[in-house]
Amino acid sequence: MKNLKKTILFSIILLSVTASHLQAVKADTISAGSGNRIHFINTKGASGSDAILLESNGHYALIDMGEDYDFPDGTDPRYPSRVGITRQNELVLEDRLFRHLNRLGIQKFDFILGTHVHSDHIGGADEILKRYPVGKLYLKKYTDERITSKWRLWDNLFNYDNALNVAREKGVTIVQDIKEEDSRFKLGDMDIQLYNYKNEYGPDGKLKRVYDDNSNSLVAVVTVAGKKIYLGGDLDNAEGAEDRLGPEIGKVDMMKWNHHYDAQISNTIPFLDSLSPSMVVHTSSYDANLASTRDYLKKKNIQVVHASSLTKDATVFNIADSGFTNVSDSFPDIPTVSEEWYQEDGYWKYRLSDNEMAIGWRKIDNIYYFFNGKGQMQASKWIHLNDSREKLEGNWYYLNSNGKMQYEGWFKQDGSWYYISSTGARLYNELAEIGGQKYLFDKDGKMLTGSQVFNGKKMFFASSGALQSDETGSGWKKIESNWYYFDEEGKQIVGKKEINGVTYYFDNKGVMQTGWALIEGHWNYFASSGAMKTGWIKDKDTWYYFDKEGVMLTGLQEIEGTRYYLNASGAMQTGWKWFDNHYSYFTSSGAMKTGWLKDKGLWYYLDKEGIMQTGLQEIEGARYYLNASGAMQTGWKWLDNHYSYFTSSGAMKTGWLKENDLWYYLDKEGIMQTGLQEIEGTRYYLNASGAMKTGWKWFDNHYYYFTSSGAMKTGWFKDKGIWYYLQTEDGVMATGLQEIDGSRYYLNTSGAMETGWKQLNDNWYYFQADGSLLRNGTTPDGYKVNQDGIWSLNPVKEEEVQGDQEDPKKDSDKPVDKEEKSADAQETSTLKADKE
Repeated sequence: MKNLKKTILFSIILLSVTASHLQAVKADTISAGSGNRIHFINTKGASGSDAILLESNGHYALIDMGEDYDFPDGTDPRYPSRVGITRQNELVLEDRLFRHLNRLGIQKFDFILGTHVHSDHIGGADEILKRYPVGKLYLKKYTDERITSKWRLWDNLFNYDNALNVAREKGVTIVQDIKEEDSRFKLGDMDIQLYNYKNEYGPDGKLKRVYDDNSNSLVAVVTVAGKKIYLGGDLDNAEGAEDRLGPEIGKVDMMKWNHHYDAQISNTIPFLDSLSPSMVVHTSSYDANLASTRDYLKKKNIQVVHASSLTKDATVFNIADSGFTNVSDSFPDIPTVSEEWYQEDGYWKYRLSDNEMAIGWRKIDNIYYFFNGKGQMQASKWIHLNDSREKLEGNWYYLNSNGKMQYEGWFKQDGSWYYISSTGARLYNELAEIGGQKYLFDKDGKMLTGSQVFNGKKMFFASSGALQSDETGSGWKKIESNWYYFDEEGKQIVGKKEINGVTYYFDNKGVMQTGWALIEGHWNYFASSGAMKTGWIKDKDTWYYFDKEGVMLTGLQEIEGTRYYLNASGAMQTGWKWFDNHYSYFTSSGAMKTGWLKDKGLWYYLDKEGIMQTGLQEIEGARYYLNASGAMQTGWKWLDNHYSYFTSSGAMKTGWLKENDLWYYLDKEGIMQTGLQEIEGTRYYLNASGAMKTGWKWFDNHYYYFTSSGAMKTGWFKDKGIWYYLQTEDGVMATGLQEIDGSRYYLNTSGAMETGWKQLNDNWYYFQADGSLLRNGTTPDGYKVNQDGIWSLNPVKEEEVQGDQEDPKKDSDKPVDKEEKSADAQETSTLKADKE
């Protein structure tokens, strides 16, 4: 018995010395690789988050990885923005977790285990997998469809998919269907037993539906150095899990409090009785949220430790046979730096005093900024956040180009007005009173105007957006100097509307229009009363015409039997106008002119189509010449290689024309004649200038004679006491010996009729006083001529004749001088000076 007592006493003394030594000596906690420790990454306050490091003789594992910086921005429909998603630095453990792991010099993890898919437990899983080699990932299966409460979906799937995707990329063994033989394994000296590890399925073969994923928490019980540690994530009793697992797990030495500090659904008294821990660790700065539970802990003398600190990254316990030793103080404090802006990857970021980057909303110098899950400041955009249970569609906030949140008041963007509330969120889908006036905002937050229906009530809003009336009746209504019209249903009219036989036009805001309005590609005009005009209207001294539909006409239009020209702007034109490759003329009344027109002293002619005529035109039986400008011409005109003459009336002249004491002849085509012309049975000679000639004229190698009337002379003709003969058939002046009317006459080379003796062809002839040749007779001087008129010698007087014979007509054949008739041959063909 003594020996037994001594043995017991010695054992007690030895244990006391060992315990005292452990309490008194702080291990080199920075060094790793020997012993067993558990590290709870400290939260930053009341809100909980779990990241628990298991360390055993150089082996490491994580039970949960805590909240990280990242969060879905709502752009991917699989991961919408939802109320309750963490966007606050105060809830993030990522900075603390990695700083602590770095201090320990950890190189790899045997495994990491996610108790369930909430971000405050596995948010950092993908970051761990990216930065460290990991042997296995334990994570039960999950789908959003299994959660019955829409308020408990948060970013569950986002974190779940991120963890699995990175694990696959890194070739990590993923364990999701845990079998019984896989539920117990070692980490160094630690024995780890899993509970609640089976995926539960419903009758439809899909994961069993539950209110929240907490009930599915994968439980790990760690046994080492004779100590048993319970790590159950956020296990609760909503599905009876605590009632079922408590007796199965039994007593433990240390218990990580289920769901941080909850005592209403988690950590029931029967469960606490089953586990009967000596120590509980709250991953929060809060105590249990149920007074009776707090009293229970005191009564049971259970030590409560809060894994929460503003200065330390982790609460760390050494685990030994003698118990748990808190060695947290042996680790360095969290470093403190100056808060500052910095740039990274082209974005502005903000560094907090604990050296972490800002995410979510951050008030800096009394101004709010928003940083995404990568810490990048957002700017020049609307951001959508589901951050209110009162507004199921969430809220929209505007961040200016400098990143500053748009503050309360009116805000115009892209032509639309918005109103920013005192929270910074824009108003939408509501009728709000602002500055004593009510305004309506649509689902996108845009201020509405005109006729609207809100909550089944008809309302009308001015262009300023202010509510003017509700339950608007039908008929006309004047609002802010504008007229509106409402139909029988109280709907505001837009577009064209016939009211009491009069057509009006209302713009897209319902305002009655006056003056010009472009409607469906056509111009219309509305009087000051709003009535649509038809017919002629005068606007700013210009006339316009509108058809019966009120459409402004353009171009050539026939209106009430008269044609008018309206230019592209619809203005009625007057005077000369060029269109369709011709000129037309419109009077001061706008009517198209046809027929003769005198403009600025010149005459023009426009045909029945109103087209100005040019060139030679036959008009009402007379021909006129209109030059290229359309002006009627008078006097001589050179056309088609000939001259024509147009009288002062413009009519083309035909027949005889006397101008400047000269006569001209124009044929039935009006062509001025030249040369020898037979006119009405009489021949006339018109020189190269067309002037009728009189007297002797030499042409075609002959002389002709034209009387003072211009008529060609034929037959015998006495000029200046001398007789000439002009052949009857062609008027040619005859010369030489000619047989005329049965008698012979001699006409000298000048055409003058000769009398007396003439020697011709070696024969002598005698021409009587009338010029005729004497035949078979005796000349007055006693000579005998034969029947041919030839003189022969008289035999009786032959000697006398031979003795003293003279030429009986030695001087009589001298031709009478005749004035030169070739003067006309020298006339030039130059046209008169007044001919063009």
